[in-house]
Amino acid sequence: RLATERLKERVAAALGPGSEIGALNVRWSFVEVVGLSIRSPQGWPADRILQSERVKIVPSLRSLFTDHVRISSIIVDKPYLSILRSGGRLRLIPTLLEKSGQVKQARGGGIVPTPRTVSISEIILRDGIIELFDATVARPPLKLRFERIEAVVRGVDAPDLRERMQFELKGVIKGIHRDGRVKISGWLRSMARDSSTRIVLDSVDLVKIQPYLIRAGEARVSGGTLDLDL
Repeated sequence: RLATERLKERVAAALGPGSEIGALNVRWSFVEVVGLSIRSPQGWPADRILQSERVKIVPSLRSLFTDHVRISSIIVDKPYLSILRSGGRLRLIPTLLEKSGQVKQARGGGIVPTPRTVSISEIILRDGIIELFDATVARPPLKLRFERIEAVVRGVDAPDLRERMQFELKGVIKGIHRDGRVKISGWLRSMARDSSTRIVLDSVDLVKIQPYLIRAGEARVSGGTLDLDL
């Protein structure tokens, strides 16, 4: 019991400030987190940056008690994830991926990186919801809601994010008059702000995405759909 409580504390610490865990079950080869929720930092456009009914984490259990946590897979059932696009960057789970990204000045002038790191081989999202808030096309940020998300992200090395993260995602994009379908794949290297992405849209509501197509005040879209391979 004491070991489980200690493990729960370390998992919560690795997830960052504002994280809440309803229950944590330790099995022989994996850790199950039930009722996971991470509150948003100040200024975030949604109340939560991450929420899920169940998360299955397959770690190197010994590494959880070191400064470098190694995780082979994370499977997230029915997740909710909010993402913010601003200043040319996509920000997701900032309390985990950005909290240790800064370095601090040590005595004597040396640079010392923040000690704790997390390597995740694969993250799988099943039957999820993603809300993308895009501040580059509208103020307040345009909200795009994606449902029935099936996604996988590979090669997450936080907080440095120097290596390429591969990702694949498919789901439904909610519209005003009708719903469409979306497929997104590619890679992202956050520290270099570099990415390569393929986006395929099928019958997406033009009214919902008109800020990407026209400038405010120039025209207005009243109907229609869009197919796109970009």
